[in-house]
Amino acid sequence: MGAEAYTGARLIRCRDAELTHGTRCPHDGCRGKLYDTKQPAIFIRLTGQPLVGATRYEQEVLRCSACQERFTAPLPADVKPEKYDETCDVSLALAKYGAGLPWYRLSRLQESFGVPLPESIQFERCEAVADAALPVFRYLHRLAADGDVIYSDDTRVKILSCLKENKELKEEERRGTHTSGLVIEVGGRKIAIYTNSRRHAGENLDELLKARSAELGKPIQMSDALAANWSGQKETVEAKCLAHARRKFIDIERAFPKECGRVLDAIAKVYRVEAETEGMSAQERLECHQARSSPVVAELREWIEEEFAERRTEPNSSLGQAFRYMLKHWEGLTRFLTVAGSPIDNNIAERALKRAVLLRKNALFYKNEHGASVGAILQSLIETCRLNGVSAWEYLLTLMRNRSEARANPAAYLPWSYAREEPEEEYELRAA
Repeated sequence: MGAEAYTGARLIRCRDAELTHGTRCPHDGCRGKLYDTKQPAIFIRLTGQPLVGATRYEQEVLRCSACQERFTAPLPADVKPEKYDETCDVSLALAKYGAGLPWYRLSRLQESFGVPLPESIQFERCEAVADAALPVFRYLHRLAADGDVIYSDDTRVKILSCLKENKELKEEERRGTHTSGLVIEVGGRKIAIYTNSRRHAGENLDELLKARSAELGKPIQMSDALAANWSGQKETVEAKCLAHARRKFIDIERAFPKECGRVLDAIAKVYRVEAETEGMSAQERLECHQARSSPVVAELREWIEEEFAERRTEPNSSLGQAFRYMLKHWEGLTRFLTVAGSPIDNNIAERALKRAVLLRKNALFYKNEHGASVGAILQSLIETCRLNGVSAWEYLLTLMRNRSEARANPAAYLPWSYAREEPEEEYELRAA
């Protein structure tokens, strides 16, 4: 890893105790003078520590022999009287909702360092971070409603309180619980919104679009063809995921190598064109695809239709079903050829949902809907930071230290607009 990758490293400037700018060269016989190259040599040293550390302050207590009044020595001036520092809370939030580590593993890890931190306390500290982040989360939700492109998808989640409620529900009532992941492009930024509930992604999208400004046109919605992912109340420009269609042929390629190979080669050509459009405007990208991808796509469709017309492919076979999927959703799958700014696949939402899938794999479940809401808030902000190239550690720490100001003015504390705190004091080391 290059030195520039360690953006969170503490900076220590090392200077020679004897040699300075302007002094003579120490080599015998040399009459030159030293000057600062402004290009320091870089050495990175990695150290380990507990995820959450602790400092024990022993305050001397004096007592009067006559009146028995007790006098306790004060804490150092730079030590706050609160037990949990903001760095403790943010560390736990990132470990749980950023890295997917379950409470019991963190508890065992902390115990092995001699700094015990029970599971219940860990949740309380993450709850404090979510409380500070809630105003910003709501503001991001409102900004996302005016998005240009919305990527959406679902994955399952287990909420124990909902499982308990299921026993009392009527047979026709919904029992499933889902994590919906929406990634919204708005004003050149990307916003991630997670929701853990009984609603599907399409229903959560409807809820989001209720706050959309009336003067704006229909947003582009990208997802796979599953009906649960689509808006049922609000109109959107539907774009279907080409990667999902491609996956159907990947799964059966061994059985139908020739036919699948032709489809996959055509899709590969489209993706090569897509890679070359990076940096283009939406209109330039559209024109490029129309000129280079459109003939490839048209030829592919003509060949698929011939396969059915000449009965070379059985419609009910796995290959026929893959062909029928493409023909049925052809308009959505090729939306990038007709609408400027329409994406080619839903991979960005798929990657965002990996965060929820990892947490589900390690922690298995949420205890109740409140805990699921805390997880959704923190995952949304952490993923939004990642999408915009912002340090989630620095951002959440700033948010915690300025929670009153963030509550009053959340627009000033968005992941891409907050004022970073001044870096810690740069230490200087003069080596003998």
